Amino acid sequence: VGASYMAGLSGCRDVLTFDMGGTSTDVAPVVGGAAQTTTESVVAGVPLRLPMVDVHTVSAGGGSVAWVDEGGVLRVGPHSAGAEPGPAAYGLGGEQPTVTDANLVLGALPDGARFGGGLVLQRELAERALAPVAARLGLDARGAALGVVRVAQTTMVGALRMISIERGLDPRRFSLVAFGGAGGLHACALADELGCHTVLVPRAAGVLSALGLAISAMRRDYVRPVLGAARVELEQAFAELEARARVELASPSTQRQADLRYAGQSFELTVTGATRGELVDAFHAEHERRYGHRIDDEPVELVNLRLVASVAGAGPRLIEPVPAGSAMVGRRHLLLEDGTVDAAVFDRAAMGRGSEVEGPAVVEFPEATCLVRPGWAGTVDDVGTLVLRRAP
Repeated sequence: VGASYMAGLSGCRDVLTFDMGGTSTDVAPVVGGAAQTTTESVVAGVPLRLPMVDVHTVSAGGGSVAWVDEGGVLRVGPHSAGAEPGPAAYGLGGEQPTVTDANLVLGALPDGARFGGGLVLQRELAERALAPVAARLGLDARGAALGVVRVAQTTMVGALRMISIERGLDPRRFSLVAFGGAGGLHACALADELGCHTVLVPRAAGVLSALGLAISAMRRDYVRPVLGAARVELEQAFAELEARARVELASPSTQRQADLRYAGQSFELTVTGATRGELVDAFHAEHERRYGHRIDDEPVELVNLRLVASVAGAGPRLIEPVPAGSAMVGRRHLLLEDGTVDAAVFDRAAMGRGSEVEGPAVVEFPEATCLVRPGWAGTVDDVGTLVLRRAP
């Protein structure tokens, strides 16, 4: 919800959200400014039939542990170093190499950086943790770190393809919204893989989920099974659901939906519409988008009627000030796939509306980091989002 809101303020209504934190990466599609929802999901192997945001999660976070399996293949996750002891570079007793350790060794994160609670990143500890993995792979610590990042990014690209291509959405027509503490570190690389031409990194990237929670609408979903009913008066049925919604919520806005399927199918698609004709037409179109075909002469069954009732939350007014001075704070060597590059380092707190950055560069946010890869450049827009675009 937070990513959808910020992307909308920046003029992007079709986006893929990419939230990379300490233990996992969460991705979700936003189409036409609306976060997509599903009534069929699986959590910890348990199937759920409850409406929820269509989020897909993979075990690729900053704390995901790198290891080599018995066949000599480098793996990342699903084990995590967690917050305590955390990555080896934290100096809190962790000895297993993580994605954060790899990014530190590659130069994307600064050696000696200080965080809350007296935490200091230590590259020496990260290299020491990577040494056993590097030895098994026949590489040095930097080569192993590059491999760890590649494996993690492959997992994340797979997740993004699952919620785009496998949902009938062309990622090349979407922007990528990167948030979470580590999202910006990998966003440009993932966008290159997916064919996305725009990456958005909001100013509150590290705490964007908190913003989303604060502005989320109050919502209730109502469902009425109708499969097998001899005849369903749709207008009356929807009106009854709307009457319930008005009792339970204060002046809600409503949206009529239904679950439909071709006769004989064991799964349904949820589409929007108020009349049987609208629902059937929307179902055919959605089936073609999702699965690549439609069967216009096949009977369509109405399974459930649904009503989404919501009361909008408050959206904050965001104004990005102009920069007060130079935001460049130094330079740092980064190891990328094509070799070592010299990158400018920017302090996001000193940047403002109209500030520009060109890759290779590192933008250090108060609670996140963004790696602007070669071939990418961007500008901070009026609401504080760093809008990065791939050079033609």
